[in-house]
Amino acid sequence: MIRIAIIGPEGQFPRILKYSDLREDIELIPYPYKKPEESSNVLKEIINCDVLLFTGPVPYFFAKEKIKHQPALYIPVDEYSLTLSLLDIKLNYNKEFQELSIDVPKEDYIRQVADELKIDSSSWFVKDYSQIINNEGTLFDTDDIIRFHQELWEQKKISLVLTSIDYVYVHLQKQGIPCLNMSIPEKSVKDTLVKAIGYGDLLISQHAQIAVGFLSINQSSEVEKSGSDSLNFNFDLLFQELINITHKIDASVQQLSPYQFMLYGTRGGIEYLTNSNENRDILTKMEQIVGCTINIGFGFGRTAKEAEANANIALLHAKEIPNKSTAFIVTEEKKVLGPINGEKKNYQLKTEDKQILNIAKETGTSVATITKLIEWASIRKQTSFTAHELAEYLQVTRRSAERILKKLLDHHFVKIVGEEQPFLKGRPRSVYKMNMY
Repeated sequence: MIRIAIIGPEGQFPRILKYSDLREDIELIPYPYKKPEESSNVLKEIINCDVLLFTGPVPYFFAKEKIKHQPALYIPVDEYSLTLSLLDIKLNYNKEFQELSIDVPKEDYIRQVADELKIDSSSWFVKDYSQIINNEGTLFDTDDIIRFHQELWEQKKISLVLTSIDYVYVHLQKQGIPCLNMSIPEKSVKDTLVKAIGYGDLLISQHAQIAVGFLSINQSSEVEKSGSDSLNFNFDLLFQELINITHKIDASVQQLSPYQFMLYGTRGGIEYLTNSNENRDILTKMEQIVGCTINIGFGFGRTAKEAEANANIALLHAKEIPNKSTAFIVTEEKKVLGPINGEKKNYQLKTEDKQILNIAKETGTSVATITKLIEWASIRKQTSFTAHELAEYLQVTRRSAERILKKLLDHHFVKIVGEEQPFLKGRPRSVYKMNMY
């Protein structure tokens, strides 16, 4: 069963819920809000849904930062919606296009549609909120949009409002201002729902993928400290803990050597294990049992051999972080996720992106390192950084970070934009800025 959460104003639900019988294995569950800004809070109420479907770009915009693991999409408000709405006005309302105020995600839609329909739009009053679509441009403010239309009406400059926001429509209607909600083509509604079902199918397929995990106990350093030949820990207690874990995710466990174990299950089970807050302390529990650090590498794949190979790669990444119990995941797309018990990062071990390949080739730096840098740049709020900050993120020494930066500097993929001197004595540190895109 694919469970799809529908997030939007209550008035929009009937158009989507009528497709509940599109397939027998889908369940459409409505989650209403009154104001678009409330959509992020609605996410807290959603339980056991596979896909999030928003009734428009506005609620998606306000919720997207809180969306974690589920695929999400929205019904578009675009040129087709605007065209349908203008034809509706012309055929059914006998209103003059010259006395019109409109709010749309992008003002470009107005020009494109007016040109296509051969309508003079020069006298229209247009309010766009392009930040929703482009992540930049005009900020979205529901109350500001309401004021925009309201003031034009009070100044007798318009005879009709066309709005793309349900909340604005309801508010203006209560004030007695002639207002139409922008028409969303039936095809757009159905196509978006079909796409959401496709995401659900893909999710189920991925969840059934083979997953392998290698758990390694880092006995060497503790053995050296104790002076004995082996670690002394309660093996039965550790094995019971591993059995408890595998029971949760319907997996199996096998001992490969005195200090290494293999878990065998599905991607869905491992993702539940690594994403659930209650499971985050698993490494800590096992570390307390064995008295030393533990590393785990999980691998996903279409075959057992591919999953094992990816698990070995993930384990190597986990072991690169010294003196700490860590776990990493490598997917079938060679995407590295981790550490799952810390600030999670993700980057690609392979790519077909020509620009990334070009940077890696020119600088003699690995694709994985370049994708790590791009990922880091995208999540940082500050654009400038030091070699020390980069070293901390990459989990390498400062000297290694400086070597990477020198290669990038030599080929103009980063540039020095300043200096900082955190201590009274010593040399100042260079401050860098990415110049890859």
